[in-house]
Amino acid sequence: MINIFVKNVKSELSDYTEELEDLLAVRHDGYWFSPQYKAGRWDGKTHFLSVPALKFPTGLLFLVEEYFKEKDMKYSIVDLRKGAVADEKFVKDPQFLNGITLRDYQIEAINRGLIYKRGIFEVATGLGKTEIAAGIIKALNLRTLFMVHTQDLMHQAEKRLSERLETTIGCIGDGVFEAEPSIVVATVQSLFSLMKRDLISFKTLMKSFQVMFQDETHHSSAMSFYRVAMFMHNAYYRFGLSGTPLKKNKLSNMKVMAVTGGVIYSKMAKEGIKDGFLSGIEVEIINNSEEVGGNSWQSIYEKGIVQSTERNRMIANRVDEAFARKKRIMILVRYIRHGEILKDFLEEWYNVPSIFLSGKDTAKKREEIKEKFNNEGGFVLIASPIFDEGVDIPEINVLMHAAGGKSEVKTIQKTGRGLRLKKDNENLLVYDFNDKNSKFLDKHSKKRIKTYKQEGFLK
Repeated sequence: MINIFVKNVKSELSDYTEELEDLLAVRHDGYWFSPQYKAGRWDGKTHFLSVPALKFPTGLLFLVEEYFKEKDMKYSIVDLRKGAVADEKFVKDPQFLNGITLRDYQIEAINRGLIYKRGIFEVATGLGKTEIAAGIIKALNLRTLFMVHTQDLMHQAEKRLSERLETTIGCIGDGVFEAEPSIVVATVQSLFSLMKRDLISFKTLMKSFQVMFQDETHHSSAMSFYRVAMFMHNAYYRFGLSGTPLKKNKLSNMKVMAVTGGVIYSKMAKEGIKDGFLSGIEVEIINNSEEVGGNSWQSIYEKGIVQSTERNRMIANRVDEAFARKKRIMILVRYIRHGEILKDFLEEWYNVPSIFLSGKDTAKKREEIKEKFNNEGGFVLIASPIFDEGVDIPEINVLMHAAGGKSEVKTIQKTGRGLRLKKDNENLLVYDFNDKNSKFLDKHSKKRIKTYKQEGFLK
């Protein structure tokens, strides 16, 4: 019998060091270019097993268990952690949370979390990730940290959790430090800043939490997310929330799982659409035959997307047509300059009112404009990447992907901005481009189109 001793992030498995080293290591993309690798000072891998201490993040424990099961080896888990463990009470009542009736799949997801105690909820935008978190938080009734990566998401989560749980929610971020309430929503940037500024206070704060949630957990592979999470030794319960948690490279995925474990529940957009919980979707690909030359991606992007009169005119034409039909339209751009150009284009040439929001605007202003768009409309909303993911803007009828790019995660997340059910049950219309004659842009277009097809949004 193999005993796996678990205490915070420690496991003692000395007889299987080599096997576990290989299991818990990931080779970097392009490792052969590294001077350290060429000089023989690095093997090209990130190792999640610390030798000789034989420690690894407990989020990866499930991989070790799977390994021993595959080898048909007997083992036992000896859990020596002393963090608070709740007397979990499984949720059966659809009225468990204030203000909503929980759907069957949300109740199932909440109870799955209570059983597994850690793991990732792979749930598409619009299907209630925050409600699932709120259900677990209420059932556990333990001190909880809910981490986000933007100020907008902090304010949004604070508002939603406060309503669902009928309690005061603390916030850390956007110039606020409220750590006293039993439930705290914090930006990871603020926590990371505290860690660098006052490590003792940071450790004390992290030790006080017994439950951790990471919203948009696909970001937890980033250095700040990962380092902050690794200090949460008393968080017996750890959960990640994302519609795209494991769609990056293998190293990023390993870091994500190291923090919370693997996927324990999945509800994707196409299922939500089929079940009638999300808006239907129509994707229209605009063929752009303009050919832009250049040697670097930056120069081609600038000429072929940001400053392209032809491409921007095609955007404005579709937007003008939709606005005339009283549709609520959102345009997503990558750079501020592009947003400014499109705003001028729409207003000067098409007489279409628009508002452009970016990171330069305060969180308060962004929230005010977002609410005005949802409640009143009457203008086109142009947004930089601050609204690419997580932010609730349910009344979008038409979504214009003007930014290009190749990321599968960003393509799915951006599309999710408009998938919430509309009051009139109208489908979401998504426009994107096939920039087929320009180096780099052509390849990126093909990747986005492939993603739409894989997600069932485009035939």
